[in-house]
Amino acid sequence: MVEASDVKQPQAASTTWRTLVLGSALAAALVIGNVAYVSAFLGFRHGPNRVKESDHRIYIAMTRADAGDTDDAPPRTAPFCWRVLVPELAALLVRAGASVDTAYLALTTLALWGWLLTLFVLLRQQGFDEELAGAGLVLAALTPAAARWYAYQYWMTDPLSLWTVAAGILLVERRRWRWLAVLGVAGVLTRETFVLVYVWALPREWSRAGAARAWRRVGAAAVPAAAALIALRLMLPAQGGGDWAATLRFVLGFRLRHLLDNQVYFATLGTFGVLLPLALAGLMRWRALDRPRLADAAFVGATAASLLLAVNTDRLLIYALPVVLLWAVHGLRELLRAGRAHPTSVVAIAVAVQALFYAVTRFGPRAISIYQPTSWRVILACTAFMVWALATTARPARANA
Repeated sequence: MVEASDVKQPQAASTTWRTLVLGSALAAALVIGNVAYVSAFLGFRHGPNRVKESDHRIYIAMTRADAGDTDDAPPRTAPFCWRVLVPELAALLVRAGASVDTAYLALTTLALWGWLLTLFVLLRQQGFDEELAGAGLVLAALTPAAARWYAYQYWMTDPLSLWTVAAGILLVERRRWRWLAVLGVAGVLTRETFVLVYVWALPREWSRAGAARAWRRVGAAAVPAAAALIALRLMLPAQGGGDWAATLRFVLGFRLRHLLDNQVYFATLGTFGVLLPLALAGLMRWRALDRPRLADAAFVGATAASLLLAVNTDRLLIYALPVVLLWAVHGLRELLRAGRAHPTSVVAIAVAVQALFYAVTRFGPRAISIYQPTSWRVILACTAFMVWALATTARPARANA
C-alpha cells in the first residue's frame, strides 16, 4: 500500500496490458467470490424456483420460445419484450446444447466480469493508481446490488446492461464516437437504460468542445441506438406498459407506504453502503479532482429519476455506480492524503464496513429485494465512517501529503 505522502493528484492514464491483466484477474476473483457466497446458501446452479422475484421468468420464457423449446408464443409484456439481446444470446447457447440455466449463468458471469474490468479501466483512465483502483473495485464488488444480486438471480438482462453502460461512459471519456454508436445499438437491445450514457455524454462533451460540437457528436452517436429502439417497438407490439400515469401512481404509492421502513435507507446507504460516505468525502474536496461535475450530476439525477418508473430501488440505482465509484475512490484518496491514519488501515476500515453491509443485506429466501429491511448496523457503521471521513478531508492535508 502506498504511503500517504506518495499519493498524488490523478492524471489521465492510458490502458496498458498490465492494467487489463490486473483488472481481469481481480474482476474474475471478485465474481468468483460472489458466486461462491451465493452458492453456499442456494447451490451453484440453483434454478429459478429458488428466487422470489419474478422478472426473470419472462426472460426465460423468451429464451425457450426463441430456442424452439416450446410451442408457446414468446411473451409480449412491456418493457421486457424489447430487451431481446440477452434472451436471444441465451437461446443461441441453448441451441448449441446448453440448458437455459447454464446459458444464463454463463452470460451473467461473463457480463459481471466485463463490468468490473471496465470499472477498473475507468478508474485507471481517471488517473488513480493500481492500488486505489483495486481497492475501489473490491468495494464495488462488495456492494450487494452489484455482482452478488445477479449471482443470485442470473437470468436477468441487467448484468450485460451494466457492462454496456460502463463501457459507454469509458468510450465517451476517450471520445470514441464511432465505437459508441456501435455499442449503443447493443446497449438498447439489451435494456433501454443505455440512454443514460447519452445523458452523461452531452454535458461531458459540452464542457470539452462547446455546445454545437457536443450536440453534433453525441447526436450522431445516438442515432443508431434511437433507430434500434424505434424498430423494436414497431416490430414487437407489447401488451401493458402504456399507462405511464398509472405506473407513476403505483410506484409513488409504494414508495410512500414504505418511505420510513426501507425506502429512505434503500435509496442511500442500503444501495451503496460505504461508497456513499466516501463519495461525499470526495465531493468535499472536489477542487482536487478534474471531473465533469455537470455530467456526473446529470447521470446520477437521471438514474434516480428512474425510481419513478419501477419499484426496484437498488437494481435501478446501481447503474449510477460508475460515477459514485469514481467519487468514492477520490474520497479514499483524499483520506490517504490527509495522512492521519496508516493507509492500509484506512482501506481496511472501508472494506470492513462494506463487508458488514454485504453480510447483513438479505437475499434469496430470506428477503425479496424490494422489501429489504433497514439495517441499523449498516447505518451506524456508515455514519461513524462518514463523520470521520468528512472531518478528515475537511481539514488541510499535511504539508508533506
